[in-house]
Amino acid sequence: MNLEHEVLKDKNLVELAATVKAHMQQGWKPKGKIVEYKGGFAMEMERPMEIRWRRTVGLRSWVAWPKFD
Repeated sequence: MNLEHEVLKDKNLVELAATVKAHMQQGWKPKGKIVEYKGGFAMEMERPMEIRWRRTVGLRSWVAWPKFD
């Protein structure tokens, strides 16, 4: 299985936690714990490449588009 990796970094722990939450809603999973990194905080995230192109629930259109048969 091919995995996509990303390291999230921020000086503020609360902002990093909000970023992690947003990534988790897009299919990312935490890999380990939040660690202190150069005066700030960091966390590594990963997700399968197959999830990359799926649309999350929050990105679906709120417009009731007509269906064409």
